Amino acid sequence: MDNKKITRLQDAHWYKTFKLADTCFDMHKNGMAFEDVALVINKTAVRVEQLCRMAEYFPVEIRIQNIPIGIYEEAALFPDPLATVQRAWVNKLTPQDLAKEIAHWARRFDALGYGEPPCLVPANIERKPKKTPIEEALGVDDEGMTTARKLYAFLDLNPTHYSRWAKENITDNVFAEENEDYWVLAMNGEKPKIGRPSTDYKLTARFAKKLAMTSQSEKGEMARNYFVTVEERAKAIANGQKPTGRIPSEELLNIVDKFGDRLDQHQVNRIIRLALPKA
Repeated sequence: MDNKKITRLQDAHWYKTFKLADTCFDMHKNGMAFEDVALVINKTAVRVEQLCRMAEYFPVEIRIQNIPIGIYEEAALFPDPLATVQRAWVNKLTPQDLAKEIAHWARRFDALGYGEPPCLVPANIERKPKKTPIEEALGVDDEGMTTARKLYAFLDLNPTHYSRWAKENITDNVFAEENEDYWVLAMNGEKPKIGRPSTDYKLTARFAKKLAMTSQSEKGEMARNYFVTVEERAKAIANGQKPTGRIPSEELLNIVDKFGDRLDQHQVNRIIRLALPKA
């Protein structure tokens, strides 16, 4: 194979890898967990996290094609990817050199040190999954619940109308049950024992989904899709199944609509197969 053809293939792989990284990162920013993105594109969750870090730390405007894609991939596993690429360039390091550093680092990993990159944590050390951007914005807890104030702020509704919105949609809602769909919260997040309760409420995923739908906005649709996924995972766990890999068909088809032109055809076909009901 001549050098020109090799260069063309390398360039194509460079662009294809960054295109996939950008797509994974956009999916993650839209509320999908690494595990769910992995299911969609048929990669491991660790690989998806690596691709997302590539897209996050190396936006289009600072990418240099002369730097091999392998350098970017390995650098994404370091706490400071930018500094790692610069160091690799100055010292003429190869992707294999960086991979050896990572292997050495992983062997010396200490649960009390190093912290990042998370993909270097040995398999026998359990780590808590990172929250997605939408989970951070909604302040979602370990039970998949948010609060009325967090949801209201996420929906970009008029801050001065919160009390009226909460009254109409929560406390005066004939289809909502206190201590079943929502719980009154004190300002510090604890249920008040005496006195007048605050105007914040802890919301179940099911109830938060309904409230999100009333906004009839793009943010409302994002929140709704997220809480649908939370419900599906809860059902899967109740049935003794793994909590990941249960993305609702509607959300899968939305992924095709939104990202289909940025995915390979075999990935699009896989998503469609996942969305189809089992025979």
